[in-house]
Amino acid sequence: MFQLNSRSLQIASFVSLALLSACGGSNSATTASSTTVPSAPADPSTVDSAPVNTSVPAYVDTYYTNLADNSCYDSVTTNAAVRALKGFLDLWTPVTAYVDADTYSGSGLSASTDPDTGVACASVPASTWDGTASSGGTILNSSIISTNTSYVESVAASRDNSVNGTSNTAKDSDGEVAYKVDVGSKDYNLGEGAGVLATAWRSGLDATETITYVNATSGSSATVSEGDASGQLANVFTMAGSSGVGSFATGNTTKYYFKYARPYMWSSQGVSIVVPALQSAQTPTAGLSAAKNGGFASGHEAEYVRRAAAMAYALPERFQEFYSAALKFGEYRIIAGVHSPLDVMGGRVVGLAAAAANLYSAENSALASKYVNTILTTSFKTSTRSQALSTMQSAAGTSTWKDFYDYLHSGTQSTDSTASGFDLYYDHDKNKTEFERRMTVGMSGYANLYSTTTDPIVPKGAEVLLETRYPYLSADQRRVVLKTTELASGYPVISDAEGWGRLDMFKAGDGYGAFNGLVTISMDSSLGSFATYDIWRNDITGSGKLKFKGDGTLELAGANTYSAGTEVEGGTLEAGSATAFGTGDVYLGAGTITIAASVPVKVAGKFTELAGTTLELDIDGQGGGQLSVGDQVTVAGGTLHVTFVNGYTPKAGDTITLINGAAASAKFTSVVVDGGLKGTLTYSSSGVSIKLSA
Repeated sequence: MFQLNSRSLQIASFVSLALLSACGGSNSATTASSTTVPSAPADPSTVDSAPVNTSVPAYVDTYYTNLADNSCYDSVTTNAAVRALKGFLDLWTPVTAYVDADTYSGSGLSASTDPDTGVACASVPASTWDGTASSGGTILNSSIISTNTSYVESVAASRDNSVNGTSNTAKDSDGEVAYKVDVGSKDYNLGEGAGVLATAWRSGLDATETITYVNATSGSSATVSEGDASGQLANVFTMAGSSGVGSFATGNTTKYYFKYARPYMWSSQGVSIVVPALQSAQTPTAGLSAAKNGGFASGHEAEYVRRAAAMAYALPERFQEFYSAALKFGEYRIIAGVHSPLDVMGGRVVGLAAAAANLYSAENSALASKYVNTILTTSFKTSTRSQALSTMQSAAGTSTWKDFYDYLHSGTQSTDSTASGFDLYYDHDKNKTEFERRMTVGMSGYANLYSTTTDPIVPKGAEVLLETRYPYLSADQRRVVLKTTELASGYPVISDAEGWGRLDMFKAGDGYGAFNGLVTISMDSSLGSFATYDIWRNDITGSGKLKFKGDGTLELAGANTYSAGTEVEGGTLEAGSATAFGTGDVYLGAGTITIAASVPVKVAGKFTELAGTTLELDIDGQGGGQLSVGDQVTVAGGTLHVTFVNGYTPKAGDTITLINGAAASAKFTSVVVDGGLKGTLTYSSSGVSIKLSA
């Protein structure tokens, strides 16, 4: 006799039972001798965390300092955006170390007021920069600064400026797309991130554009509407637009501070490196404002990232795709010849920080009431997510969230953006590769400017960016997701002290990157969306353990190497790759484990299953769905559910290997076989197989 304890999941011993028949299946096997049931993998004594670097003021607490024309917030110590890009000062020293007035008349601006204290500030000094490259400051790292310009020149030399197709199609040449990114609607362009629902998304935002590109310095035209708050996605438009911290999200502030010229000002080729249709607007003129000649950081990229983050929050089913679109459009600023790699990298940093401040302001109530439109409350965020989900699910014509998620990822690439099923971002792995490249575009050769082993840092409030993507994780857990998926340290500009530059939002959308200590995931399906089903594609490393519970389904699809084991206490944990369970033991104490990979799934250590649980094997006839156990296999009851997938249709009389591993102590209480068949299990020292019958 034995007694189960659902909390400890430990059993001293059991006597193998005669197998019972159930649900169309039958088992037969000889009775095995008494054996000891292994304990669950031991819980590590620690839980991972991602503490804030308190030595630097948090952007989400000081976003209101990102102002131009205000001398109270004009330095690297007082302006949040300038401080976030402080790393650029290792490469370049601006001729004047303050945020210049947006004028070059030589007179400066009148005194402004400190929005925090109400005290009048001194007049903003007039700039001494004449708009040319060399007069803006002093080069400190000639190698990187030279590469920053030469990269743009090489891209321009290979750029296709021809007219290939009609407006807004995937057939557009590089020159056409670069022009449309410059003059077009950011909300409209980001709409392609919605994939098969791009048209419905744009319509919901009332975002439109009609653009003609004629490959000339004149003749191109654009009629653009960024959208408005009258459509079905009114809240999304408000969140992504100029509300909240939008008035503090300008990228021009950093241009006024750093006074680092655009690439065509540095290049001996001049404006010839610029897309033809943009050349007349970019003609270098001494005395132009920094918004014109200033390149660092890219305002377009800052806005694309900020808006994409809001869209990813509202429609997290396309989380990675919106961010992918933002980085793609940032690269087109380089392709256009109007920004350099460092410009675009800097724009990404301040755009992401501003996006987080926008969303976090609802929690930052004192600041929200003082500096932002109070419409951006917690309830507004909730209603924005609800509005986006209901509107898009209605457009998809789906009744359940899982069907909606699958529909949104059912697209294929086409040469026509109006074609049914069009999705530029249908290929997850390609998106990931491109996203990683674009995070450091053109700067891969400078990955060791700083230490490459600096510990990851997660900025205060950054976890809010994952709030709707992981409704089943706590704020601390979302911070750990960001920490364990960060870009390695070492790159110029983006290795900032607060950590914004290293945040990898694509990897963060694929779950944890490492299990350090005990990781407990509880999926509560009452929360809806991803709390009912999720898939983690990252390759999870670390010496930690996964403890899974709740009533949702989580698929592990990466090449995982975490080592302290896997314990299932509820819900369904699905193995979608050969090494989904890492290198430790697997313990099924409650709930279900599904083996769904297209190759045999390995359990490097012990596999243990207790009564009242289910092991589902999705057999495809090619090795998929099989379980391969390196150590002891112990099954103290439970159900074995055998399904047949991917068109595999075995027949009565077939014998199929299910589990490879020493299975002398494995005895299921019942077996269920799909497809109208029955099955008799055979246990041996080499594993478990099933013989099918009618």
